[in-house]
Amino acid sequence: MLSLYEILKARKTGIAPDMWTALAGANFGGAGSGAETKEITGIPPLSIRSNGTMLLDYLISGNMTQTGTPTPTTPIQPSECGERTGNLVRFYQEEMQGNFYGVDITVKNAEITLNGTVSSGSGRWVEIGYKFGGGTESTDNVVIPCEPETSYTITTEILDGNSSEVRKISFGASSTLKTINIGSSLTTMFNADINRIFISLGVGGVVFNNLKFRVMFNKGSTALPYEPYGYKIPISSANTTTPVYLGEVETTRKIKKLVLTGQENWQRTTNGAYYIGTDVCPNDYLKTLDKTIVVCTHYVAQKSVTDSSNVNDNCISFFGGSGFTCELYIAARDVVDVETFKSYLQQQYAAGTPVTVWYVLSEPTTGIVNEPLRKIGDHADTISYEQAGVQIPTNRGNTVIDVETTLKPSEMYIKYQE
Repeated sequence: MLSLYEILKARKTGIAPDMWTALAGANFGGAGSGAETKEITGIPPLSIRSNGTMLLDYLISGNMTQTGTPTPTTPIQPSECGERTGNLVRFYQEEMQGNFYGVDITVKNAEITLNGTVSSGSGRWVEIGYKFGGGTESTDNVVIPCEPETSYTITTEILDGNSSEVRKISFGASSTLKTINIGSSLTTMFNADINRIFISLGVGGVVFNNLKFRVMFNKGSTALPYEPYGYKIPISSANTTTPVYLGEVETTRKIKKLVLTGQENWQRTTNGAYYIGTDVCPNDYLKTLDKTIVVCTHYVAQKSVTDSSNVNDNCISFFGGSGFTCELYIAARDVVDVETFKSYLQQQYAAGTPVTVWYVLSEPTTGIVNEPLRKIGDHADTISYEQAGVQIPTNRGNTVIDVETTLKPSEMYIKYQE
């Protein structure tokens, strides 16, 4: 006869004197059996006691920190919540479609689908570069920054269709491109004077019947399993790490990123600060006074103000007063005129260190954004179980739920059964 004590102990600890007691303990936490639903909120890792079923719900809130004081000459990139995947190749930031020489091409991250018949003028080849076409490597092919004297591996994988239709990948420096057959891998050591590589995909054949393949380009001499380009949130639990790829699922965003190029219509106030007005300033920011709603790589964030004269030197702020005015202020008063200021922004952009601004949205948005989860003040991006669509397992008994990002989320909510 089964002992209720042993069944309850088995349910709590997973320890049972025999198989039947273990099964009874496992089923004791089922629907209608009296299993308790519990919730916990905090900064991961979070420790819970579970009955071994999947998490019922979770919500991960983003984070952002900036160590030190940024200046126009010593920018500081903030840390954000999200890890880069191992794949360095991105054909497009988001899914795009196009037609090139009669072939319909769909590109999503590093996955490519072709369908159709090659028209005249292109022979038997379709080159897929950054703009769905051939041309010079500097404009049309994928350009990836790389480290000199470092090994990189490129791997292609046919997902559907006839692999013989895919003929080549051009890969390497612009002056020493290498060509390999798709489906194979190549490892190469770059010379010290090479700091970027080009990738051009060439596919042969006249008819493409839903040919689908993907590309993995990773650092190191060992081919890594495929991951999409971009950012991921790895959730660990019960000796399993489950990645959530932010470029493939919806998230709720309260923080938006703005990269300044120097092409904006900047103007200078009588007090020497620079601003972009209602015609070009983001009109979706949270308009509120005396609240810090901005972070910047090159300028110190300041609470929203009613006038540019209230912005301190080398600080950045938004207009937070009433009415329909939308203005972004940068108090670079030591810069002599508008053209010099715009030139500085252009130089920073060209150097790969653009003046970047993150600000709080007036209303949250939901969509697929292949960027880390962020937080400014009390406002944070989030991703939920419903959005992520991935189940997180637990142990029967003690379970530690963690988010394996360099910068931990500012908060995580978990709902589970004990």
